[in-house]
Amino acid sequence: MDGKTMGKFQALFEATPPNIEGLVFFSPHNAHKVLTNENANKILRGLLKELREEDTKNAVDRFEQMDNV
Repeated sequence: MDGKTMGKFQALFEATPPNIEGLVFFSPHNAHKVLTNENANKILRGLLKELREEDTKNAVDRFEQMDNV
């Protein structure tokens, strides 16, 4: 895992409310105290989308810098 991806996960870990079980995908509303696979996948898809958008923006920025040389 690269640093950028780990940074996204670190932000996710920090945004997760503290819980006695120490779970990352914690849900106080679920009987088992964890997110369903569907909800966990939704969060992971969101992280992937953010990473892709950042990569696209970085690629465009590099292209524009090359064009200005």
